[in-house]
Order: sequence, then structure tokens, then C-alpha cells
Amino acid sequence: MLIKTAIVMVAVYLLYRLAKYAIKKKLEKLLNRTMKPEIKNSGQLVQCGKCGTWVNEQDAIKKRGLVYCSRTCLPD
Repeated sequence: MLIKTAIVMVAVYLLYRLAKYAIKKKLEKLLNRTMKPEIKNSGQLVQCGKCGTWVNEQDAIKKRGLVYCSRTCLPD
């Protein structure tokens, strides 16, 4: 009787681990499918009016008709 109980307990434990593994893999697959990084539209590159660095037009800062790569390059 004790051996049968031990076998049943081991079988239940193995089924639990198998189910846990299957659920984890399914969740990882689902998250990877939904969490893919989006690729930005590259747009055009523009040159900073101060330092000459080329930046994406969408990321550039525009002020008084000129384009700057960051706040540090903005004129006072």
C-alpha cells in the first residue's frame, strides 16, 4: 500500500511539472509573438546645424528653421 501511494505521488508530481513546463512554454511563445519590437519608419536623415551629426528627422529638434541633434546643441 505504501509503495502504491509513493508511485501515485511521484506520478502526480511528474504530471504537475509537465503541465507547468507546457504552460510556461506557451506563455513565452505568446509573449514573444506579441512583444516583438516595432521597427520605426527610418524617414530621412538630417544634419545638425551645430555639430554636423546626422540624425533621423523624427528624432531631430527643430528650432527657427534649423535642425539640431539634441538639446545640448540648441542655441541659447
